[in-house]
Parts: sequence; C-alpha cells; structure tokens
Amino acid sequence: MKLGGEYRPRNIGMRQWQKLAEELRMDPDALTQRVDEFAVQLGSHVSDVKLRMTEEGLSRPIIARLAYEITA
Repeated sequence: MKLGGEYRPRNIGMRQWQKLAEELRMDPDALTQRVDEFAVQLGSHVSDVKLRMTEEGLSRPIIARLAYEITA
C-alpha cells in the first residue's frame, strides 16, 4: 500500500505524510502532528508488548528485531 506515493516504509518521511494529507483533504500540519504523537506513544509500548510476547512463549528472533526497528 502506498503512503504519499511511497511503498517502502524506510522511504516515508515528512513529504509523504504531507502529500497524503493533501490527498485526503486534511490539514498537513495537523496530520503530521498526529503521526508524531502516535510514533511517540508506539515507542513507549514496544518493550511492554515484547515482554508479553516472550512471557506467552513467543521466542522468534523477529520479535526482538521488530522491537528494535520500531523504537529506532
């Protein structure tokens, strides 16, 4: 799925979020502020989710990798 004309998550930046806002007829500043707030909240929950997954017996290496990438 494209976001602001870009498929690759690593290539999605401010310009793509602004383009998406324009496509959705939203205020670009309001959308980027919401995305920033969401990213901060997401980062604070990653370690809790990783811990719960481990406690529930999920021990795949991808879990640690995803946790690292999300918080990075």
